[in-house]
Amino acid sequence: MARYVASHLYQKAMAVLTALARPVFLGPEQFGAWTVLRTIPTYAAHAHLGARSAFRFAVPRLAAQSDDAGVAEVARAAFVASLAGAGVVALALAAVIAGGGLAFDTRFALGCVAVWIVLEALRDYLMALGKAREDFEGVARAR
Repeated sequence: MARYVASHLYQKAMAVLTALARPVFLGPEQFGAWTVLRTIPTYAAHAHLGARSAFRFAVPRLAAQSDDAGVAEVARAAFVASLAGAGVVALALAAVIAGGGLAFDTRFALGCVAVWIVLEALRDYLMALGKAREDFEGVARAR
């Protein structure tokens, strides 16, 4: 648990440092674009519609009942919900990119955000899986 807390504090400290350094290295237009683009993954993180949260509570209960099939079913459902929600948002971004009328750098940034959303959904699922299985050392290493 101590490693988990230490990794959490490290993550927060790095977030503060990058928040202070980002405006220094980005111009006003780039910083504004970064701010707008950063909101998309923030909202996309909720596209699982609570499946990962329910998963974290259902798995320990099912594991205590020695219901391995139930654990696997809930894990599968949470995985599908996580990636399906992220996939819908990524496909919406792909449609915006394909629509045309955007500069190359904007299309590239939106493409990167789409990939980021899918990877973040996978990471969040794996973190929820580790927490549900009470593998806090693995969760701390993953942070």
